[in-house]
Amino acid sequence: MFQLRALLERRTKIFLVAASLLVLCFVSFSNVYKANRLLTHLQPESQFMDARWPDLTPIVVKDFKFIMVTIPKVGCTQWNRLARVMMGEPHDLGHLETHNPNLNGLSYLSDYSTSKAESMLMDDTWTKAIFVRNPIDRILSAFLDKSIYNADYFDKVCCEPYLEEGDVNEYNFCRNYQHSFHYFLLRTEDCYNVHWDLQERAVELEWWSRINFVGHIDNAKNDSEKLLKILTSRKDGETAWDKYGSTGWGVNHTSPFNEMETVPHRTDAHEKLREFYTACTEAFVKEKWREDFLSRHFHFDEIMLFDPPANLEQCDFTLDNFKRIAETEGF
Repeated sequence: MFQLRALLERRTKIFLVAASLLVLCFVSFSNVYKANRLLTHLQPESQFMDARWPDLTPIVVKDFKFIMVTIPKVGCTQWNRLARVMMGEPHDLGHLETHNPNLNGLSYLSDYSTSKAESMLMDDTWTKAIFVRNPIDRILSAFLDKSIYNADYFDKVCCEPYLEEGDVNEYNFCRNYQHSFHYFLLRTEDCYNVHWDLQERAVELEWWSRINFVGHIDNAKNDSEKLLKILTSRKDGETAWDKYGSTGWGVNHTSPFNEMETVPHRTDAHEKLREFYTACTEAFVKEKWREDFLSRHFHFDEIMLFDPPANLEQCDFTLDNFKRIAETEGF
């Protein structure tokens, strides 16, 4: 009886040791797998590496070890101009040329090999920055810029596809009502564009942890100064703020970078919120861009223009309902 018990205890110990070794091997394999995946998961098809879309691939200023993720309608034109100056180029290009990678002289992450780009993203000595903007402001700014002040843009992106499909009636309706903020919002459901895409998606999920500076456009001057004081030239040790940010901007080239009155191409959307929003359009924006409002990577102060409707359904916020109202009320 004693021998049998001893034999069972010995076998139990052997089993426990074997099980522990298996668990250890599995954990080690998992760690190696995760490490290898971390080192290789920046793929050529990553949006950061897609040279076809310069608005989605970050700008690189090598001397300052600076990577800037720009988002349309979040001061991206200003950051393009600053990056040009930091690279030794003048900042007198027109708006369209500033965004044209064939003319602006900027260096993009997609210009590098995948392994080099990944190395820069993983290197903690590089500053990886992004600026964000409350969607309530940003979406109205997109409407004012792309559907009112530059109506041809919305026409080309969202109306002309109807012509390509042979639907002249829808094309004419689109042209007639693109001045309506209500209609514009409804079209964001089926007309994709980077100017009103989610800011959360400007950075792929696995790379958000590498972003080490997040600025806010409603505090653009102070956040820009803070960021530029972090960046130091490897050539002469001066900060980007001292060299390029503290002065040289505005009409007389004597103002600091991103001082709001010196920013061209601005729409003053924040001052016009109540002019364009209603309780229903505000609720629609907060629901559609919910991912931005709930992001764990950035935070927005709440903007509450109107008491919210009990639910969005009572607004009947659909394109069919908009057409029905347009036909009956002729607005």
